[in-house]
Amino acid sequence: MSIKPCSIVISVGSLLSLGITGTAPILYAQAVSSATVTGRVSDEQTAVVPNARIQITAVETGAVYKVLSNVDGIYTIPNLPIGAYTLQAAVPGFQTYVQSGIGLRVGDNVQINITMKVGRWQAISVCWTGRPARQRGLPES
Repeated sequence: MSIKPCSIVISVGSLLSLGITGTAPILYAQAVSSATVTGRVSDEQTAVVPNARIQITAVETGAVYKVLSNVDGIYTIPNLPIGAYTLQAAVPGFQTYVQSGIGLRVGDNVQINITMKVGRWQAISVCWTGRPARQRGLPES
């Protein structure tokens, strides 16, 4: 049994009617119109600080974006519109960290590492007024 070569003839009109052309498809790329801020939160001895409450606020609009640092102290705030921002970090027992004047441009991936400083202890005075509550089973004094 021998195999004979065959030829297929397809007219240009057939290709056009099927929607097949010799041109490459046109692809539209999405423009990136945002930025990302990422970093690491640590204390003054460079130990990681997990669960830090990170907040970045857009100066012009007042929009607030919040995340927590992970167990390695890493945080990422993606998809931020371009503009000016103020960054804050808060952790119980530490002073609040504030950094203003952060300018984000299209496609920026800005790294802001945060060093938390130990906060000051505050003594709280509690003053009770009134009579003490009467306990059951005991006579009032």
